[in-house]
Amino acid sequence: MKGEEVVDDSVWIVKSHSPWVMLEAPVFYANKVIVIVRNPMDTNLSWLHLVATMCHSEKSPFNYEELYPNYFDWWVKDCCTHVNNWMLTLMNDAKFRNVPTLFLRFEDLVMNPEKELTNMMRFLLGRNDLAGTNAERRIKEVIAMGDTATQTYTLKESTKKCNANAHRYNASQKAWIMENMREMLHFFGYARLPTDPDNNTGFFEYDGTDEEMNRQYKGWQLQNESMINWVCQLTDADLERYRYRLSDPAKDVPLLDYATSTKATNAISDYYSKKFYNKPYCDIN
Repeated sequence: MKGEEVVDDSVWIVKSHSPWVMLEAPVFYANKVIVIVRNPMDTNLSWLHLVATMCHSEKSPFNYEELYPNYFDWWVKDCCTHVNNWMLTLMNDAKFRNVPTLFLRFEDLVMNPEKELTNMMRFLLGRNDLAGTNAERRIKEVIAMGDTATQTYTLKESTKKCNANAHRYNASQKAWIMENMREMLHFFGYARLPTDPDNNTGFFEYDGTDEEMNRQYKGWQLQNESMINWVCQLTDADLERYRYRLSDPAKDVPLLDYATSTKATNAISDYYSKKFYNKPYCDIN
């Protein structure tokens, strides 16, 4: 895409595919990090469609959970394991202030973009109050233009829907995600607790008996406000001390290596092999 992998001083924000280190992607260091978070039941499918089609706007022409249930079960657990490890790494780096970090949830960007854009600009500019600034003016202009104003490619029909793919997961897979991603789900408010039954992003229901998880519930909100207050106190000289490498081999998360990238495309290859040549591509199971 236009501007992608431009990492010099001509740009303000550099888009990264972390934790996936793309071949020949330029190495760069950041002094602030913005992390986009999304419900894992949606990111799993979005990532699978991208790997299979190499296109942001297209979907595989079949339902994985119906045609290839065992394959889909592998994908869910493999993908969730790596995403969870990466999110815990970022949560820990933010907690210990290894680099100024702001977490933005995809669902909030869809439901309340003005608030999220305002917090993002407060974080980037190091200003608690944007009143009267060009940043405030531009945010209001963009919001007034509608949600297609900044759309860079055609979106899949499920892209701007929250929890759009929940029906594709069976009870066992949902239970596995709840157990293995419980810290992330609580921290980012994807858990539903008895004390907060109206949480509109509580896609995973817990009984509220885990006190440690209860303490972490929606922790990203306080974390963000603390981060914004902190960066407002940092000078340019202070920020120069932070050189945070996103695609860092020391923090490698093998979201997609040679073996898994090959396996990730087996299902769609098998689908078209049967469709056009009437024979299987490989043993998917």
